[in-house]
Amino acid sequence: MLLKKTLCILLCLLTAAGILASCSKGQTTIPALPSAPSGETGESGSTDLPPAGCLHTNTKRIADKDATCTADGYEDKLKCKDCGEVLDASGTVLYAKGHQYKNRSCVYCDKPEPDVATEGVFPGTSTYWKLYTDGELEIGGEGATPDFDEADDSYFYKYNKAVTSIVVSRGVTRIGDNLCRVLKEAESISISSTVTEIGDHAFDGWELEELNLPLRLEKLGDENFTSNKLFFLELPNTLTYVGAGCFESTQLITLRVPSSVTTFKTVKGQFSNLENLAFTGSMEQLMHLDLGRHLKVDGKCALVNVLCNFTDAANSLPYCTKRGQKEGDFTYIVYTDKTARISKYSGTAEDLVIPEKIGGYTVTGIHNTCFEESGALVKVTLPKTLKTIGREAFVDSSISELVILSPEVRVADFAFKGCASLSKLTFEGVFTDIGHGAFSATHISNINLSPKMDALRESALAQTEVKIRDFTQFDYIGDSALAYTSLGSDIDLTGVKEIGFGAFYRAGVLGANVTNVGKIGAYAFHLNGNLDNDNVIGIATVKSIDPAAFEFKTAP
Repeated sequence: MLLKKTLCILLCLLTAAGILASCSKGQTTIPALPSAPSGETGESGSTDLPPAGCLHTNTKRIADKDATCTADGYEDKLKCKDCGEVLDASGTVLYAKGHQYKNRSCVYCDKPEPDVATEGVFPGTSTYWKLYTDGELEIGGEGATPDFDEADDSYFYKYNKAVTSIVVSRGVTRIGDNLCRVLKEAESISISSTVTEIGDHAFDGWELEELNLPLRLEKLGDENFTSNKLFFLELPNTLTYVGAGCFESTQLITLRVPSSVTTFKTVKGQFSNLENLAFTGSMEQLMHLDLGRHLKVDGKCALVNVLCNFTDAANSLPYCTKRGQKEGDFTYIVYTDKTARISKYSGTAEDLVIPEKIGGYTVTGIHNTCFEESGALVKVTLPKTLKTIGREAFVDSSISELVILSPEVRVADFAFKGCASLSKLTFEGVFTDIGHGAFSATHISNINLSPKMDALRESALAQTEVKIRDFTQFDYIGDSALAYTSLGSDIDLTGVKEIGFGAFYRAGVLGANVTNVGKIGAYAFHLNGNLDNDNVIGIATVKSIDPAAFEFKTAP
């Protein structure tokens, strides 16, 4: 009776929105799982671990950077010869000169002298602001500016269309919460290195193409510099705290984070295009941050190449230099390492071969949404130089056959989402990573995984025809990873650290070895025929089992 009641509840839940999304354009709808528990959004994310690695005793002086009228420079900054880390806290800050006008023109940069359109003093502080007729907003004085409530229209609301640039001058030590939140029309921001803290939402939603953070910045509040258009970002190594959602971006490719950071909060999908993360501490330290857990575990960012203990290799990670380059039917992006990613195909071929070189650059990637809704494509051959297939690269395309000549490929989130015709995969190499929902609802059956691949991400192979028996290489098997498959065999999960919500839901599992598994989530093995205590081995050794993990009662 209890079992019947449970099944009735489950059938009701199946009608609700679940983890798996339905395919578009009238294709078969993927049955939904019961809703997963809400995930962490980064409320903790701190660590008391000391910075690890090199002591930086062997250093050399690197090139100086001159101060301009609005931006700080430096001299005698050092770089470690042993590990390659640039020591931002070393050397001397050269503070911005400020515009010095003579005969209505700046003596340093020749900028015409503007008039002051309006000005004011922040109440209860020793800070002020001036808005000039050329659109520059100067925030100056001594100490901290006040905080403003997020629900308010913002202090500068009535000037949001007039401000084209912002300069925070020497002497200001903190930028208050929500201070410049509405000034999204500004094209540039220069912040003095006397600023050690930026409050929550102070610069929320800014589509900046260039950002130089203060060289002495220590704390950055929630949701700053979101919606940026940066391809590359290096954080100063005085920084210790990064709030949730900061630098959220759809195109940030390379991010360098110093070991001084002990809190880095994140939200899901925050870095959907990130390829390279250089962290100056150890992997252990990184995994104590929300940033590390976000990239490594929850499956939302499958292409990240994590380099720890800063090296010269990490110091020269590639980032984009040119976009919109064209050759034939291809549009492509150029990177600093002289490689290219195909970003758009505008042709009508049914059988397409991607070249190894384009514009003289080696093709190493298929960029996000490159072949989105390419209705004519039937067969695509990817070159041996290829390393990555980007997020939603073939989403909703008509492709039925894929040939990959490369020895190793990483596949990003939803790369083949909606490709219901994809049934033939010719690939003698291995996938080093498969992103969230990458092959879900396709008809592929053969899948070669690298033995170094330790995470099978959320919905990665859901509703496919893959046949995998041995899962012992994985630390993590994500939510719905193999839901609605037809494995048709016993599977070995010995030693897996975590099996997520609905991971093998209705997956045709005949038996399972779960010896020394760390955690099994809810509905992980529901609707798998006659699974019971007799054909699930090692349940007593599992550290944590959700009460709803199996349809039968497990021993406490």
